[in-house]
Amino acid sequence: LHTAYRRQRQMCIRDRFSNFIWHELEGATKYRLEIYSPDFDAPNFIAVDTTLSATDIFLSLTPNKYQLRLRGINNGYESLPTDPIDFWVDTVSSSQLQIDLLTPSSTTYYSESFNGQFTWSSLPGVSSYEMSLRSGTDYETGSILYTQNNISTTSHTVSGVTFSEGEYVWGVKAIMSQGNTTSVFTNTFMIDGTNPGIPVPQTPADFATVTSPVEFTWTNPQDVGQIQSPVTTHIDIATDVNFTNIIQSSSTQNNSIDLTISQTGTFYWSLYNVDEAGNQSDFSVTREFTIN
Repeated sequence: LHTAYRRQRQMCIRDRFSNFIWHELEGATKYRLEIYSPDFDAPNFIAVDTTLSATDIFLSLTPNKYQLRLRGINNGYESLPTDPIDFWVDTVSSSQLQIDLLTPSSTTYYSESFNGQFTWSSLPGVSSYEMSLRSGTDYETGSILYTQNNISTTSHTVSGVTFSEGEYVWGVKAIMSQGNTTSVFTNTFMIDGTNPGIPVPQTPADFATVTSPVEFTWTNPQDVGQIQSPVTTHIDIATDVNFTNIIQSSSTQNNSIDLTISQTGTFYWSLYNVDEAGNQSDFSVTREFTIN
């Protein structure tokens, strides 16, 4: 029995979700079936541990990942077990499964230094994933820039594509172990490769004497890029013209800000812009003001 069962340890499962069937083993009068979740090495629970004389059993299992093994028994002897066999139970049809596209996240701005790394959530019972990258925001009509199938993980790095400024849409679908596929799930993202314009200080005027709190105002030039990601203006205030001693730094998406400066003396202020993609402008001209 021991030797014979080692030769026949590949088990035939006709329907992994319900009916389990295996070949009869010569000399065996009973069979011990064990099913653990998620596996035998680190089980969360034992789903089945039973002895039966038939060569099939109908089981109702909760959705999960499982491993099973089977051995033959007669007159107090047991064969070696089969190698563990992985299977999944999922009561949801593939058309109802949801893949969450993680990065790039939806409607996010990236610079032209984007590394081409795409990630998404996993699904049970997946054989592989297929990922496609296209231009524009419409997955169906966008020009295909890159496609890769037979992806075994939930991340993939796109190579050979230049991420120039523009709009992109990417999609992922899963090919299930039983052969059917999920829908294609899509996200859009934008590449902004243009540095924002340099802000122009307005008030306080150069060499002005003011009181605290001080209202700082400026204008921003029009964004000339194809993709215009939101811009944040940063302001630095220092006690020296070289900005080696910055006493206050603030930021806003407005064109003005009120700041309280608790000390008196002569100060210097300068501005720069950073857009949501991470592109940065040069510093503005430096202006001087005095608080008595």
